[in-house]
Amino acid sequence: MTLGCVSQGFYTSPRTLAPGRLQHGGYVEFVARGGDRGPVGVFPVPIVGYTARYGLSRGIEGGARINVLGTLGLDVKLQLVRSRGFDLALDPLVVSSWTVGNVHLPLIAGFNLSPRVQVLLGARFSYGVELLAGTGVISSANPCDPSGTDLAVRDIALCGASAGALLGLRLVVGDLALQPEYSVSRAIEGSSGTLVHTLALALSLAPLPDFGPEPPATPEATRWTPTPPR
Repeated sequence: MTLGCVSQGFYTSPRTLAPGRLQHGGYVEFVARGGDRGPVGVFPVPIVGYTARYGLSRGIEGGARINVLGTLGLDVKLQLVRSRGFDLALDPLVVSSWTVGNVHLPLIAGFNLSPRVQVLLGARFSYGVELLAGTGVISSANPCDPSGTDLAVRDIALCGASAGALLGLRLVVGDLALQPEYSVSRAIEGSSGTLVHTLALALSLAPLPDFGPEPPATPEATRWTPTPPR
């Protein structure tokens, strides 16, 4: 029985939404495994998911994702650099399936070729732990135990520390943003030697982030000028 898998894709760009804006989207991802644990294998079906993002304040954005296998993710994106040609953001993310929970710390860079084309590069450090351990719920699908029998779960789970990278392209077409991306993660410990490859296409609906430069901050107070006597 497959009890879910941890989503490895990024599905966002470094530029944040304007405060108060809500964005809906979705993605489809194909996951494959390789490395020291055996020959390359592909997860048997594409994984489809839904995303929502909300502008919390200037330069800060919250996000949520859920896929058809029950994997849930929550993140808070902090934009560090915003300029006409380059964006940079830190996007801490917690993702949990029924069997594995992961904490991700990704850094995402965007090279803005135009207001409608952005090249994405990313790096990520993650740590994964087995959930429901010792309960008997996943006795035959233990994602962190090489002796487990559920290959679909076990071979794409990354337990312990891992590191990953992203290459993507964000294209704005009308009121839509399309984001094809490829990401790869390698286990540093736990699932030793495992490589997880993710090829995905994400779709974001309007409202989209403004790709002009960040407007100047509005001063909190203005100078007081006394009213002249009549």
